[in-house]
Amino acid sequence: MRKEVEGLRKEQKENVVSWIKEHTAADETVVFAGFKGLKVAEADLLRNKLRDSGSVYRVVKNTLIRIGLDGKEGSAELGAILTGTTAVAIAVDPVALAKVLKAFAKEHEALIIKGALFSGQLLSATDAMKLADLPSREQLLGQLVGMLMQPLTQLAGVLSAPLRDLASVLNQVKKAKEG
Repeated sequence: MRKEVEGLRKEQKENVVSWIKEHTAADETVVFAGFKGLKVAEADLLRNKLRDSGSVYRVVKNTLIRIGLDGKEGSAELGAILTGTTAVAIAVDPVALAKVLKAFAKEHEALIIKGALFSGQLLSATDAMKLADLPSREQLLGQLVGMLMQPLTQLAGVLSAPLRDLASVLNQVKKAKEG
């Protein structure tokens, strides 16, 4: 066994690997972060913020990350990212995850985003943080609903126009008879 994973018992290693596989079974985004110098209280704060956004955060040994992600698309190029201390943040909603990490990294310089595995693509740290600039899933769904409703609203306006015109004409006729 490699030296970097000797501190864990075999069952613990298997649990960590199965945790990674379970949390990345769906097409979930995995962000890799360095946390050297991050205080325990700060790490707990980050963990809580990520949990509130529907994400999970865990410090994992690099070798176990490689084993857990083995076979996933894009995982073959992880060598450059998986150096030093590494934590993984995993979420279904990559935008919410990136927003929390970007905001936290601005306040806590010890948190360094190394990169991300997103839809089978390995992203650089810069590209991973660009996800934070996208609208959230809820905003995108709202925009989609608005775009779908716009033609219906316009159709309703077009269909009601003759009735409005008729009402206007009848109102003018009524005024002409009265006056």
